[in-house]
Amino acid sequence: MLLAGIFLAAHFAAWTASLYHTSIANSVLLVNLSPVWLAVWATVAGGGSPGRLTWASVGLAVAGSLVIGGGSAELGGHTSLHGDGLALLGGLALAAYLLVASRARQRLPLATYAGLTYLIAALILVAAALAAGGDFAGLSWPTWQALLALALVSQVLGHTGYNWALRTVDPAFVAVVLLGEPVLAALFGWLWYGEAVGPATLAGGALVLTAIWLGARAQAGRRA
Repeated sequence: MLLAGIFLAAHFAAWTASLYHTSIANSVLLVNLSPVWLAVWATVAGGGSPGRLTWASVGLAVAGSLVIGGGSAELGGHTSLHGDGLALLGGLALAAYLLVASRARQRLPLATYAGLTYLIAALILVAAALAAGGDFAGLSWPTWQALLALALVSQVLGHTGYNWALRTVDPAFVAVVLLGEPVLAALFGWLWYGEAVGPATLAGGALVLTAIWLGARAQAGRRA
């Protein structure tokens, strides 16, 4: 659990930091390479090739995330090797986290694993923020409300759902499903706030949803 907490904290820290140093498109693409790393690891570690359906699912998911990210920012925007490296590190950390979680969930109850892992990650991130000069006392009440909502909805509900699935589902497929988050965000933004959904989001979302469908077929075939 200590290792999982470290990887989870590294993912959030590296991804967030990358957005200050590179374009959104670059950050989205490099962070969302996590399904690729997991599929490669499955092959290298001797678990056998993930199969054509899984590779097709991974490829479509990465392509869809790039299309969505490219629609949110100019592709010719500010980039740097430092920022791209942070985004790549964020993707590698996420892949490592999912791999560790998949193994830990075979022997640990969900509540025990998730609770301790989130606590470790939170303590690491708070310590890092304080070391970087962060001032929590200066945050406004609406900011605290937003942070609480992120913790309860995105982390406790969202990530715990993924950790529940990792006991029986391949980590690469879970990583592909994670790429559906921007699609759901666009849908909720349209329903609740009336935000327009651009053609890039629609096209990228279609690719990601197709990738999830292919990944589900691959999972069903593996269990048959």
